[in-house]
Amino acid sequence: MQLRAHFLQPPLLPRVAPFLVFIALTFCQGCFGEAAGYWLYLAKTVVGGWMLWVVYPVVEEMRWNLSWEAAVVGVAMAGMWVGLDDLLVFLGFPDSYPKMKLSGTGWNPSAQFGHGAGLAWFFIVVRIAGSSLVVPLLEEVFFRSFLYRYVARADFLSVRLGSFA
Repeated sequence: MQLRAHFLQPPLLPRVAPFLVFIALTFCQGCFGEAAGYWLYLAKTVVGGWMLWVVYPVVEEMRWNLSWEAAVVGVAMAGMWVGLDDLLVFLGFPDSYPKMKLSGTGWNPSAQFGHGAGLAWFFIVVRIAGSSLVVPLLEEVFFRSFLYRYVARADFLSVRLGSFA
């Protein structure tokens, strides 16, 4: 319990440490072979989620504040993100932006563990949960709660969330 109290003491650490640990584990993902990358993704998702749970009491900006406007904008943006590429091709702009060509097989648990294998489905669920539940919270706490406000003023807690003047 004393370690937790020390970790949560300065206002900077709870906002920065979870993101930096997650990034450090991300850099390790390709270091131990292809199959280890899946297990490291699981580890960094669990560690990131646990760290968010630990810092939740001291990061006041993490409180839920839902609005129907935000939900509508979120759904619209997701639709644009997914559907815009096909729409641009349909409108005659197939090369409207540069597309990255990745080498290698990429992240494909079905190819790694077998099509329809339980382990493949497990890692698919882990990836979806990590990408949609843990990563956005880590990024919001680091970027919006700390970095953007720190750029505005070194005493970042004196900058109201959402204002960067």
